[in-house]
Amino acid sequence: MIAALGEGVIRYKADNNGKEQQEIKIQSGFVEVKDDILSVCIE
Repeated sequence: MIAALGEGVIRYKADNNGKEQQEIKIQSGFVEVKDDILSVCIE
């Protein structure tokens, strides 16, 4: 699945234990989900 992203915030957990949440403000982009892998292309 591929979808367009609008202006907003992406929040994610980058560490292995999932306790620390990161945040990125974006203007636009695309997201793809394939085989349980999430790929994001943003600006």
